[in-house]
Amino acid sequence: MKKGLSLILFVILLSPLSGQDYDIGIRAGLNFAQFSGPTELDVNESYSISSGFHFGISFQWNFNSFFGLKSEIMYSQIGTKYEYNDIGYYLFDFVNTVDVERFVVKDQSNLTLDVSNAHISFPITGHVSLGEKFEIFGGAYFNLLVSPVGIGEWTFGEPGLNAPDHTFRQTLDYNYNSDWAGPFGVNRIGQPILIIVNNQDVDLASLPGAYFLLPPNDVTFDINEDSNNIFEPPVKRFKGIDYGVIGGISYYINKGLYLSARLEYGLNDITNQEVDYSIKNVNDDGSLIFNDDFDRNINLGISLGFRF
Repeated sequence: MKKGLSLILFVILLSPLSGQDYDIGIRAGLNFAQFSGPTELDVNESYSISSGFHFGISFQWNFNSFFGLKSEIMYSQIGTKYEYNDIGYYLFDFVNTVDVERFVVKDQSNLTLDVSNAHISFPITGHVSLGEKFEIFGGAYFNLLVSPVGIGEWTFGEPGLNAPDHTFRQTLDYNYNSDWAGPFGVNRIGQPILIIVNNQDVDLASLPGAYFLLPPNDVTFDINEDSNNIFEPPVKRFKGIDYGVIGGISYYINKGLYLSARLEYGLNDITNQEVDYSIKNVNDDGSLIFNDDFDRNINLGISLGFRF
């Protein structure tokens, strides 16, 4: 009896939907995103807005003239701009035939990095019409990270006539999914930068990877070793999954064409603690200090869309 009543109730609930309308649409536009999370105390470190783009297709169920449920598949770039301008450290690696000796030097450190993380995004939103022109919506999203990259520059020391020997300017070119750890974690082509640190000649990579400050997994590695396993970072910098909530508003220019603005607020910590290290300080033995920070995505998306 209970199963029969449940079936009848299910049919009753679905019956008004049998005549519902469906819309297929496309949407594209710009993202204005940044990470939100704690920064170093007593130093000049910050996150700011970075731009990206999004595009994709949508499918909407219109239950009636006032309410609809929309699902989408989007390609979306969400990132941030990072800046550090204060006293910091740099780890210089002197490589011999069997291992690496690290020098820790502190000086003025100016670092800029523009992170762009490409996702395949799956938003699901409920839409409520406010007359013929306006519509409000809210819901949730689920993102799969496919291509996290970053570009920037690191200037260490004070350039000028009296600059110390360890002063340099280095271009940063990060691929967080494929770069290696350690001084050989530079799968890039570029002429090394030769400087002198503690009376030792040190080669700096002109285009270092995302994990070059991390030591290899085996500190007694052979530089001629065939296996690259020791150069794998313990985890990737960014987690592969993100999720959060959405809220926004749309303005319909006509029945099919609309402009919309939406705010996406992440609910997941997007960085892994094992590779989230301080730029300000290191331990007394030169090892990195790792942060257990909660970093989230916040994104404002402006779109032009069309529904058929």
